[in-house]
Amino acid sequence: MNDLGDISDPDELSTISPKRKNPKGKYICSRQRIMVINLYKDILMKSPDIKYEDLVTNLSKALGLGRETISKTIAEYRRTNTVSSPNKKRVKSSLFDKIDDLDRNGLRQKIHSFWLRRELPTIDKILIAVNEDPSLPNFK
Repeated sequence: MNDLGDISDPDELSTISPKRKNPKGKYICSRQRIMVINLYKDILMKSPDIKYEDLVTNLSKALGLGRETISKTIAEYRRTNTVSSPNKKRVKSSLFDKIDDLDRNGLRQKIHSFWLRRELPTIDKILIAVNEDPSLPNFK
């Protein structure tokens, strides 16, 4: 019976998928970072006298990641004993956050005044009306 872990048959070697390299500039997630650390620990346990440069090169070839990424991940692990996932979300402040309550109420009154005059408040009309009012901030 053929064991799944045993790859002694040359025909089975052709079914192994090729390594996929990580594209340049793309983040590596925490799962990949954990894989780097696990393989790093495994190589260190098997051969503790290996040079750091050789270790990083072996990890880079095995995982398809860049040498710099691997060395930064190992350095972070040595420093904090954990790995972190990248922060992909940007904190983007909206226009609503930049305006204080007084200006927000002034804008609301301008829009209500259009409805009271039975006009349709379009963005262009609102922008012109707000920029003409000296008590409200100018918008683009």
